[in-house]
Amino acid sequence: MCNVSDDHKNSDPSYFLACIGNFCRHISESHLTGTLPTELGSLRSLTTLYLYNNFLSGTIPSEMGCMPNLTIISLHTNKVGGPLPSELANLKKLKHMDFNNNLLTRTIPSELGSMVNLDRLILHDNLFTGRIPVSIMGMSCLDSLWLNSNRLSGPIPTQLEQLSMLTLVHLQRNLLTGSIPKVLAGLTQLANMCVCENMGLCGDIPQGVALDTSVICSQGPTS
Repeated sequence: MCNVSDDHKNSDPSYFLACIGNFCRHISESHLTGTLPTELGSLRSLTTLYLYNNFLSGTIPSEMGCMPNLTIISLHTNKVGGPLPSELANLKKLKHMDFNNNLLTRTIPSELGSMVNLDRLILHDNLFTGRIPVSIMGMSCLDSLWLNSNRLSGPIPTQLEQLSMLTLVHLQRNLLTGSIPKVLAGLTQLANMCVCENMGLCGDIPQGVALDTSVICSQGPTS
């Protein structure tokens, strides 16, 4: 881990990039403040980026979509707001995207559905609105989907049934409506699903879903 000294808590962009690009990729819990520099897009060889548990603010620069070798982004537990850039869909090698516990707004970009190697999408505890994009069916490797504690509305897409590798789906504490799709019974790997605290949602979790009831309403991951 790289520990950022007190002299650099203002997150000067040149130091920020040197820290990531020259001698570390993991600068979580380092008291970083300020905003994410657009120059991040120049780190084209970077494979992992851990910036969680800091005090970063501002928005996610669209230039982050120009980092073709990234496999992991973890930016959770900061104060980053604004929309999630659709350009992130260009990260074709990305397996793990974690932006939970921030202030992200607007809709979840439909373009993310083209991320065929993504196995963990963790966006809970933000301010996302609109519907769960139907295009999510394109994430054929998706194992875990955390969208809870947002302001998402509309029905649960029946297209989730096409994500045969899903083991976890957390949609609780949103504004979802309609019936829980019975076709989800076809997800034979699904062991953890929570849809509680959606006042407009009706029906039961379909029979056939092999749920572990001890974790059906567990909280989001911590790292």
